[in-house]
Amino acid sequence: MYKRKKERGECFEENLEKNQSVMIVRFRFSEDMKSIDSFSVSQMSLVFGELKEIIRYDCSETERVNVHEFFINKHQKRFFDKPKNADTVIWCMDRIRKNWREFKSKFELKGKKLR
Repeated sequence: MYKRKKERGECFEENLEKNQSVMIVRFRFSEDMKSIDSFSVSQMSLVFGELKEIIRYDCSETERVNVHEFFINKHQKRFFDKPKNADTVIWCMDRIRKNWREFKSKFELKGKKLR
């Protein structure tokens, strides 16, 4: 069973800034391969010399589409009224592509306040 689930999954990365920021996209298809069961789209960035997760959009088989904003103190998890489909995955990717610099800057600012 575990092997089947692994076979239904896909993962790829997109560089946002050479050796500094990357977007990681993972999704898993339903058993009939006609829909998406779960996905995550996250931004990882080098901040203060360490690779940190800045933001992650995700959903699971039992949970709605949501976002974890790690650049906010006591990071927040917000839910969206969006379906689990390829269009939503692309919407999440586009939001990161468009705003990754802002998200990273906010995370860095949060880190400076905590130091």
